[in-house]
Amino acid sequence: MSLRTVTTVGTGTATAVPDAVSVVLGIEVEGSTPADALRACGAAQEAVIAALGVPASAGGLSVQPGWDHERQRAGRPQAISTVTARLPDLGSAGEVVTAALEAGGDAARLQRLQPLVTDPSPAREQARQQAFSEARRSAEHYAGLAGARLGALVHLSEGAARGLPELPGRASGDVVMAASFAVAEGPQDVVASLMTTWELAAD
Repeated sequence: MSLRTVTTVGTGTATAVPDAVSVVLGIEVEGSTPADALRACGAAQEAVIAALGVPASAGGLSVQPGWDHERQRAGRPQAISTVTARLPDLGSAGEVVTAALEAGGDAARLQRLQPLVTDPSPAREQARQQAFSEARRSAEHYAGLAGARLGALVHLSEGAARGLPELPGRASGDVVMAASFAVAEGPQDVVASLMTTWELAAD
């Protein structure tokens, strides 16, 4: 006799509060020669990193020919790079980024400023518990409709969790302002989904 089973899905949602900020700053400098552009880019990069006051990584350094839009011809060489850092204090992030941009002067540009959750594990576990409970309740309901009782769990698979464990997704709530930059401060949804298969035992 073949095993009778029922398959159900469950979804759970939990909130996680961002406690840090990921920031990416771009550096863009022109020079009379490629070497001059590189030196100026390096100096601006160092000033930005010092102003951030946290460990930062620099990358994407390159030199490319500039373009004189007014005269429609090749312009001065241009050096570009990026600085990436994680700011541990969400409340002061706007002020820190503003200081970094001021330190970099005209060479610095803000490319990305996003709140993040450094440890999403508690929210993820809560979402999984909710998803499993929902799947089990549905399975018990179907078992009753089929005139059986719910038996052992035969199979479980987890779908892609929605939300951002390391990086932010949609955030809502208050806004921390500093200069012209704002960091959204509020809970973010972490969503877990799973599929379960249960044995249907004779009642």
